[in-house]
Parts: sequence; C-alpha cells; structure tokens
Amino acid sequence: MSNKKRNEELKLSRRTFIKAATGSVAGALILGAAAQNTGAADQNVRSFENFGISQGGEQLKTHVDSLDRTISLPKNIARVIPSGRFAQILLCSLCPEKLAAVSDFDQNESYAYARGGMGRLAELPKTGEMYSESKRDINTAKIVDVGADIVIDVGNYKEDLQFSLDYLQSNTDTSTLFINVAFAELPQAYRVLGEILDCAGRAELLAAYIEELYADIDERRKNVKTASVVLYAGNNLGLRGNSPIQNAAIAYLGGIPAESDETIDVNELTNRNIDCVVFNDHAVFHSILSGEGEAHQIWSPVSAIDRGDYAVAPALYHSWIGSPSLFPQTIGLIWLGNLLWPSVYDYDMLQKTKEFYNLFFNCALTDNEALRLLGYISADIGDTPTEWDIIFKDAALQRAE
Repeated sequence: MSNKKRNEELKLSRRTFIKAATGSVAGALILGAAAQNTGAADQNVRSFENFGISQGGEQLKTHVDSLDRTISLPKNIARVIPSGRFAQILLCSLCPEKLAAVSDFDQNESYAYARGGMGRLAELPKTGEMYSESKRDINTAKIVDVGADIVIDVGNYKEDLQFSLDYLQSNTDTSTLFINVAFAELPQAYRVLGEILDCAGRAELLAAYIEELYADIDERRKNVKTASVVLYAGNNLGLRGNSPIQNAAIAYLGGIPAESDETIDVNELTNRNIDCVVFNDHAVFHSILSGEGEAHQIWSPVSAIDRGDYAVAPALYHSWIGSPSLFPQTIGLIWLGNLLWPSVYDYDMLQKTKEFYNLFFNCALTDNEALRLLGYISADIGDTPTEWDIIFKDAALQRAE
C-alpha cells in the first residue's frame, strides 16, 4: 500500500464540536464512545517540520503528528500534560520538569520518584487516562484548569484515536499530539519529543543508549541456538495475554512467543510445549511460589510451572515487561534475554540495572537495592521501603538454556 493511500485512510473528516458547558467543561469525559475506524495505519513515526508563525502576536510552530494531523504549538513549550501512563513515563525520563499534571500517580512509588528528583509529581493534579486496561477517565475540566501548552499521547494506533484527540483538543482549547511507538521505534519517539519540547540533547542521549542496546542484541541473537517458547502472562490472575509489545520483545531476542487469545485459557496450555512463563503480576507470582491462593490453583497444571520455569518481571516506576512499553524495549530486553539465555545475553545485571535507572530516571540505586529489585536477595522488612520488597524464584532466574 502506498504512503499516500495510508495517509488518506488515516484522515477523518473534520468535525465541529460544541462544548458541553460555558467556560470550564464540567466533569470527566470518557472519550471514544462514538468511535470511527481510522483504517490501516503506517507504523512509522513520521518526521515533522516546524517554523515560526505569528498568530495574535504569539510565536507558533506546527507539527504533523503520527495521524497526519497538523497541530499548532507554542514555540516554547513549558507545561505538558500526558494523556496516560506511557506518555507520562516517557516524559518523566526526558523532561519531568515540564509536567504540569500527571495522568495518575502511584503513592507507593513516591520514594523512588523522590530519589530521582521527581518528588513534586505526587503534588501535581491528576487528569486521568485516555486509554488504559481498566478505565478511560481523562478529565477535560482539570486539563482546562491546569492550563498546559500541550497534551501528549504516546503509544499504538487505536480505532477511535483521531476522534478522541480531536474531541479532547476541541473541549480544552489545548493542542493534542500523538506519537506512534511500535516496537523498536522508541529512539525516534524520544528524538521527536526532544525537538518539540526543546530538550534534543537529552533525547539524543536516551535514543543513542537504546540504539546501542538494539545493535548489541542483534549480534548476540545469532548465538541463540534454542528458540525457547515463552508465554507472557499479564494481569488479571496472569490470564491476560495477546500482548504485541511483549511478544515482539520475545521474538526479537530469539524466542518464540506462545500464542494466546486476549484471555489465556490455562487448560489449553497443559498439553502445549511452553518453556517458560513470564508473569507481570507480582501477587500472582507469589501465589504460585507459595503454593497457595487462586493463582496457584489456576496455574499449577501447567508443566512449566511445575518445573519451576517461570519468573516475574522486576518493577520500579513500572514493570520491566508490562505496560508502558518503554521498559520492555530497554531494561526489559536486557533482563529477559539474561533470564532465558544467560550464556548468550551474559549481562552484568547489577551494573545494567543501576546504569539504566541512573540514566533514565536520575535514580542512583545502591547495590543492595538493585539486587533486591532483581530478586537475587530477599528484601528486609522494616525500614526498607516496600517498593524494594520483591522476591524471585531463584530456580527460574538461574535456569540453563
């Protein structure tokens, strides 16, 4: 399909929206109820051009986003609102000082954010999520009250995305921008954001780190002799499957993603050759590890579980394998490769963990904190913050190829 045809399919007819109330829009608007199909989508993040123009005396620039929407932006952007968790974590790693609000904030991670100089995030307004697994509660009234320069949405194409962004922009008088990030496109996303938000130097540093990681994996992958079948088990008692980003990470490292529907049928797995199960939910992992609880009852018939060939992704700020996909494309790849093929991806995980958090989040972990995060030692109970209290099953982490 030609680029021209793709672009035509992405464009929706322009709509005129009437604001729900005079002045600030009251209440939360759950977007996307009247969705339209945006058609086939070009999976590349498009480059952009910007230039100064004058409108009411204010210097503006334009950006053509990943939906071919031409957006007018202030030349100097100082206040940014993320549309959801993915955009939020990307902005936290790039320019946290520009955040005027957060989509949500986990108070259990306040210690870690403070360690990275981002303690102020806990005090920012919460404007909700435009897309998430459990809710769509972005609040236009709060966005208006915050008075930001731009709302940024980052992630994958969705059927009703253009409608939702146009609706949000119309009802807040705030420019809304979408950057598509399919697997392995994270460096380009950083560079685009860096240019828009006037932090290109920082963006290039992060993008170059990821590209060097990809290049290293490309070389190491040639030495993977056994393509293990790996099942990613997400949330909802580990029964949420069919995750493109996680499956792409497994395949990129040299593995075979185990096929699953959106909801995993554990009974169907009992007769299948699954070499390893990677969980995202720590509560599920601990239930299986302890031999007690509902998750243990559900997963115990699976042979990989009986052999001890399972693990749970580390989590600080966010899961290394779950959502948002910043982590599966960076530290998650390092961890998963080392877990599945330790002689091929023979990374010093202590060093890599400390390096990643220091570079991306300005969070200097001690050796003990990094080891606890990785699960190589048990976390002490008491004065130790609960975010470090993660225990892994050693047999799964030390399994041979």
